[in-house]
Amino acid sequence: CEFQFKATYNDFEDAVTDIFYPYYEVGISDGAQLITLDVPIKICAGGDIKITATGDAGNANAICTGSYRGWLEAA
Repeated sequence: CEFQFKATYNDFEDAVTDIFYPYYEVGISDGAQLITLDVPIKICAGGDIKITATGDAGNANAICTGSYRGWLEAA
C-alpha cells in the first residue's frame, strides 16, 4: 500500500491552489509504519489536506488507516 499526504498549498509560491501537491509518501508491505514529521508543515488558511492510500491489487484485502495532527496559528 502506498500512502500520500497532499495539500492544496504550494509552498514554493506561498499560495493556495486547486491542485493537491504531494508532501510525503511511504510504501508499506505486510505491516505497519509510524512516520513522525520532524518539521511542522505550514498550510495557509483555505488550504485543503488529504491522505490517500493506494493498494497494489484490487483483491489485496488491505486495511489502511491514516491520521494527522496540527494546530492553528494567528497570521
